[in-house]
Formats: sequence, structure tokens, C-alpha cells
Amino acid sequence: MPAGTAQGIAAHSEYGGATAVLVEIDCRPGTVNREVPDAVTGPRATRAVIAVDVPPHP
Repeated sequence: MPAGTAQGIAAHSEYGGATAVLVEIDCRPGTVNREVPDAVTGPRATRAVIAVDVPPHP
């Protein structure tokens, strides 16, 4: 990945199912210091991939 970007992953399992999330963020100065009217700037999430494994219904 380019310098100033990163990935994070999280997983959770409960009741026989599981969920995982991969998120990519951009922390480069051009992104963090951008002007956005009436909003808060900072690192920007550029991609999120979510996978869910649902257990079969009994």
C-alpha cells in the first residue's frame, strides 16, 4: 500500500456465526488536511469489506 495508507481488520463470533471487517484508510496530508464545508476532516475510510457467516437455522 502507498505510504500514509493502512488496513485494519476485525472479527467477531457469536451464536455460531462470525463477522469480519477489513477497512482501508488514507491518512496522507492531502486527505487529512482537506477543506470540507460544515464537516470534520481527518483520516478517510476508502474501502470497507464485510463478510458474514450466518449459521443455518435449526
